[in-house]
Amino acid sequence: MGQAGYVSLHGQHAGIMNSVQTLGTKYEGIRFRRVLLDTIPQIDELARAVIPSHPAMKPHARMLHHFRFILPLLPSITSEEENISFLHYYDSAIQIVRNSSREPTEAEFELGMQAAQEIINWSVFCLKMSWPMSSED
Repeated sequence: MGQAGYVSLHGQHAGIMNSVQTLGTKYEGIRFRRVLLDTIPQIDELARAVIPSHPAMKPHARMLHHFRFILPLLPSITSEEENISFLHYYDSAIQIVRNSSREPTEAEFELGMQAAQEIINWSVFCLKMSWPMSSED
């Protein structure tokens, strides 16, 4: 049949395997890869709101590199010497979904989503702190 007749079923197979693994769990029907990837534009939009001169997203940029300007605003979740933030965990989760042939595990998905939510929460906090307070005296 040659290369013209080649049809990759990899993407379909990965989705089916993820659905089978999550049957009967609170994640039934959720595509881990898609949900994690969908957090990127949301966090990018918030990063631009916090830092208007934030650079444009490059298609295959690491999250640590792209969001490097908001990194100092995020709290460290380990000792000061290590200086690991939620952005580091988020970057790892996105690397898995972008580069791995397998679907993320439930634990990887949960860690990635928790990290994404923490980044979102801190970005919103920074926005609230930067808005001028209205004086209602």
